[in-house]
Amino acid sequence: MERILFSIFLFIGIYSNAQLSDLYKVSKVAMSDNDFSEYNVQLVNDNAYFISNRNASQITKITDMQNQELYGIFLVSNINAALKTPTRLPIKLDRHIGSFCISKDENNIFFTSESLSYPGKFAIYNTIKEKSEWSKPKEVLSNQNFNYLDPNFSISEDSLFFVSDANGGLGGLDIYIGKVSNKSIVSIANLGENINTIYDERYPSFSENLLFYSSKKSGNHQNLDIFSSLIKEGKAMTAFKLPYPVNSEFDDFALSRSKDGKWYFTSARNGSDDIYEINYNFPVTEYSNFKPVERCFEFYETNADFEDTTLFTFQWNMGDGTKYWGLEAKHCFADSGLYIVDLNVVDKQSKEVFYNQASYEFLIEDAYQLPLVFPDTVNQGMIKLKLEKVFEADSSKIYWDMGDGNLYAGLDVEHNYSTEGEYVIKVNQNYYNNGQMFAIGTSKNIIYKKMNDSSQTSKLLYAPSENYLNNIKETLTQDDITKIKYLLEVISSTEEIDVSDEYFEKLSEYYLIEKHYDSRNEKYSYTVGNENSATALYDVYSKTKSLGYQDAKVVDKKFIVLTLQDLDTVQAATLEYALIKIPEILFASNSYKIPESSFNNLNLLADFIKRFPEIKIEISAHTDNVGREDKNLILSELRAQAIADYLNKQFINLSRFIVKGFGDSKPIVANDSDENKSMNRRVEFRVTK
Repeated sequence: MERILFSIFLFIGIYSNAQLSDLYKVSKVAMSDNDFSEYNVQLVNDNAYFISNRNASQITKITDMQNQELYGIFLVSNINAALKTPTRLPIKLDRHIGSFCISKDENNIFFTSESLSYPGKFAIYNTIKEKSEWSKPKEVLSNQNFNYLDPNFSISEDSLFFVSDANGGLGGLDIYIGKVSNKSIVSIANLGENINTIYDERYPSFSENLLFYSSKKSGNHQNLDIFSSLIKEGKAMTAFKLPYPVNSEFDDFALSRSKDGKWYFTSARNGSDDIYEINYNFPVTEYSNFKPVERCFEFYETNADFEDTTLFTFQWNMGDGTKYWGLEAKHCFADSGLYIVDLNVVDKQSKEVFYNQASYEFLIEDAYQLPLVFPDTVNQGMIKLKLEKVFEADSSKIYWDMGDGNLYAGLDVEHNYSTEGEYVIKVNQNYYNNGQMFAIGTSKNIIYKKMNDSSQTSKLLYAPSENYLNNIKETLTQDDITKIKYLLEVISSTEEIDVSDEYFEKLSEYYLIEKHYDSRNEKYSYTVGNENSATALYDVYSKTKSLGYQDAKVVDKKFIVLTLQDLDTVQAATLEYALIKIPEILFASNSYKIPESSFNNLNLLADFIKRFPEIKIEISAHTDNVGREDKNLILSELRAQAIADYLNKQFINLSRFIVKGFGDSKPIVANDSDENKSMNRRVEFRVTK
């Protein structure tokens, strides 16, 4: 069971039938002084650091050449203490200090100030705390033609977000990311058009899987508004503007989070830059994973005392008025409850019960969960969801988290996924009974896979021997060994049929057609739907039949699942052997674009990896020796990431890959010919535990 505290996600997306003021409010922190400006608060451990132009003390006043108080970095141990006097950090720079970030150990600061090397331009400086004293700041990003400002650490602190108007951007100030290496910033990349625009983007910050920043791209393009973008599989999704009361008609910027989950930002809504806290009126909610309610069962009796003769027969009485003849019966109960299921021996002539062979109490209980009834897989981005039944209450509200940064409120939801992948939809009902508030949360995974994707046919690369699997079965339960998915088979054939064939024309308007190949019987199978239970396919089944595909039938597909604890040395060696049989992926010179000739090999690799869901794969990429070593290292990392991204599109989670780039440091042959250089431009795979 996953325990989630609703926090910044409440901002994102479009609410329907809900008052935002009911969910949260903003208030200026007590420490913020109306006579001065405070902004860019950074919450580290129990301390709050921020930028201000206030006096360092009643005696000392630090000013610039125009006798204006210098902006600097201040420290206070309690941001909500009105009488607490902040301390100015003794940074050795007689200039205004602007936006900054500080490391978790509070000993490393990157900050913005005017460049000493290039007057009139902003630069990013670095200072280190050594023996309780801050070192002389060093310019780490500066240029005579461009500005660099607004640094902020990534969560791991091995990368730095920052802002620049350097060439190659989308216009104005863009947000970039670079790796921190030996007090320098390398491998710099623009965050792209989902974040950056022709207007100014400022003050990036990162929390969990969300990127926050401010931009002038909305309204009259004069004021900064705070935006958020979900980072999914290393890519920034479409950004959303946070609604009122966070954003206002004035500048709102520099969002940050404390270790206890509280959020702060800066706003000019009261005439000066002040720090505000976001307060929530929302309960802590527990989410349990949705479990399909199983009401369909197969009944059979193996210890019958009476044989089915000309005199007697067997009859199942299901306890809900339904009866079946014979020793076996399949039945679906309409509702939850306690049922008395009887197997009777019936006199064929009189039709009366001669003997009760067996009697069972059969209890069907609905899980304490919201009824999330939607497919496991959707083929169109736009989906419609509705809760037909919720917990009865005096009053209640329903909230939906779509897993991509969007939230909604109400019984009905329409949502459009923009990017393929697997998402976790979370639904929460807050309800009141007799003046007491309750909350229930339920989550369910959904996969969005576009309909227009070409279907790939993959033959099994490698299958463990039957004896090998039997040895494993001796130590594992059936649930450990197999996983079953239910598909609707439209047709099977020994001849391959293209999924664009006119035979599938009607069906392809509604569903993605998957093509499979079974090497055991050398047959191709064409299916639609992919569910965890057969009953979840009923709507797909009915629609397919109505379109004229009368041979359609539900089939189950079993997958071998090996747990990590049973992945012994022999298995690892076996998997390793299979991986090295993958033909090499060879790149063109100075390119990380995967050649189309390698697509089929990667599809085979994806099929293989899916058979062992507990293992991880190391992807190692290499280059030839053409070009500079540092650029070759970056190129190899891009090649390895390109392979991981391709496999991710085959619905393999990126967390299962360890991506490494070695540049030209590990050639397998001498780089003395075009042929040998081509061999060194390669990608290798290795199983890790």
